[in-house]
Amino acid sequence: MSNIYIVTYTGNGWSNETIEAVTNNPKQWIKEHNAQRVADGNDPECESDFEIESYELTIYNESEVQDG
Repeated sequence: MSNIYIVTYTGNGWSNETIEAVTNNPKQWIKEHNAQRVADGNDPECESDFEIESYELTIYNESEVQDG
């Protein structure tokens, strides 16, 4: 089993929280997110601007899934 992370933006304090990503690597996602922000002429965001929640992920093969 592995973990999956939900990344929610909480940084500016005046807008609603928004889910920005679901990923297996939140640090890499923030790195790539900030690279795109900088390329677009914006300032990078800090990891503390996000709430990162971890969940256990279980993936079943289709043959393992049973109805009911």
